[in-house]
Amino acid sequence: MKKLTLAIDLDGTIRNPTTDDLMPDTLKVFAIAKKRCWKIIIFTARTDHEWVRQWLEAHGIVGYPITNIKPAATHFIDDKNIRFVSWEQAIRDCLSTL
Repeated sequence: MKKLTLAIDLDGTIRNPTTDDLMPDTLKVFAIAKKRCWKIIIFTARTDHEWVRQWLEAHGIVGYPITNIKPAATHFIDDKNIRFVSWEQAIRDCLSTL
């Protein structure tokens, strides 16, 4: 199976900006990505990467690169490319391109 590199937006995809909680199924998707050896890059407009890292760690997401510069990726999951509605839909859309 082809290895994916997912650039995942923080706000509105991983983090619910209204409640400051994880979006539903986020940890499940990170576990699936790890099992399938997919690379994940946290892509955010935020420039305070230390705040982002601490927020992610506090919510059980550790060890992923964080950038506010558009990375090389096979898929972008945000509000523009693979439009995030739910994790189930986002992963299905990624897999449909293989």
